[in-house]
Amino acid sequence: MSIYNCGEESGFARRPAGTVGCEIAMQALAIDCSGGRESPVDSDGTESIIDGLDEDCLLLAKIDDRLQPVILFDWDDTLLASTDLSFYGYRIDSDERFAGPVEEALRALEASVLELLDLALESGQVYIVTNSEAGWVEMSARRFLPSVVRLLDKITVISARSIYERDFPGCPSAWKLQAFMQMTDLFRGRTVVSLGDSYVEREAIYAATSVTYDSRTVSVKFLERPSLAQLRIQIDLIKQAHLWTYLCDPETDLDLMLVTDPQASSANFIVASTV
Repeated sequence: MSIYNCGEESGFARRPAGTVGCEIAMQALAIDCSGGRESPVDSDGTESIIDGLDEDCLLLAKIDDRLQPVILFDWDDTLLASTDLSFYGYRIDSDERFAGPVEEALRALEASVLELLDLALESGQVYIVTNSEAGWVEMSARRFLPSVVRLLDKITVISARSIYERDFPGCPSAWKLQAFMQMTDLFRGRTVVSLGDSYVEREAIYAATSVTYDSRTVSVKFLERPSLAQLRIQIDLIKQAHLWTYLCDPETDLDLMLVTDPQASSANFIVASTV
């Protein structure tokens, strides 16, 4: 395995062969999405994601910033270690104090998320596209990452579940795909960077950008179900200046995943590439 240093605890490595996605199923959905199907209407009357965007965000899209990347974050287990917090019994509807080690880990994660989102906002147009219900991102941020709340006012948060669950019950992969398909006009001619812990993001973003022109696609898959510490380490890796620049201004499509290094004696991640 070839390793390219990415900092003291990380590196680039080629992803092992044999990783198989669900391209056929997602391509079928993509064809359906682009075949003139009428956009579903949300409970608040939203006919499509782009139609429902904040006016300031639409204005940004019209300004001559088409060279800026579009940066798409998942939320759960990508910016917030939701699975780990749930495992320890912490809920958003509780005022229970965090145990000392959890509080320390949360504040460290919060600082890293703030830095990453600030960096993303300086670099391009930022969206959080989640399969959680509408309002979850804001509520969970207030509970677990309160300093991040101020940045959410600058970011368009889209609940793919709230918009598309009615049309695709029990099919989270379709929710995320439909959300990305509604954004294809925004993707044209630009670098699109998608970061998430699931293969759902990877398959959906490649399906969506396959129908656009001259866009470059960067997919970064995070570790699934990370601990608070593991998620912080991943975020700290991604926001390293040289790696972030590499992601936002690639020469070609990038298909990357963060994986733990089994040979490391301490917490360590490598970035594996299929390209």
